[in-house]
Amino acid sequence: MLSDGFGGCYVVDSGDEVLPLYGTLSGNSVTLDLPLGGGAIIEFVVTFSGDAVDGTVNDSYGDTASFTATRTSSAAAPVIDAFASSPSAIVNGAAAMLSWSSSDAASVSIDQGIGSQPLSGSLTVTPAETTTYTLTATSPGGSVIAQTTVTVSRQGPRRRAVRP
Repeated sequence: MLSDGFGGCYVVDSGDEVLPLYGTLSGNSVTLDLPLGGGAIIEFVVTFSGDAVDGTVNDSYGDTASFTATRTSSAAAPVIDAFASSPSAIVNGAAAMLSWSSSDAASVSIDQGIGSQPLSGSLTVTPAETTTYTLTATSPGGSVIAQTTVTVSRQGPRRRAVRP
């Protein structure tokens, strides 16, 4: 559509014919008038609400049609292929490695103050106490989570070797 610069008129070039289209926008509704010649006019009223569109089509002869459409996502839901800690149990002060991989994700984040991460990867953590980490993978198709826990135990007293 190209604007002709004259009071809200747009020109629609459908290949076979060129038609003027007049329209207004009010709130979440668009009203379009398409003059067909000979005094005939088709009016389209389309109202948008979230993922739904409702519309009516009226012509100057009194014919009316209505429609409703709902947008659905054809995007694949993300998949968390793996999320694990290694080792899963450490003594206080030691480190563990979190590793993960995902498919069909647009973004990945880990809680506990870690934040946004690559779609697949690994990082070292040194929790002071037993901690459960939650990985969230998100895409236009939705979000999924996976969890892994690093168990932290206190370091016991050192044993001295007994001399004979």
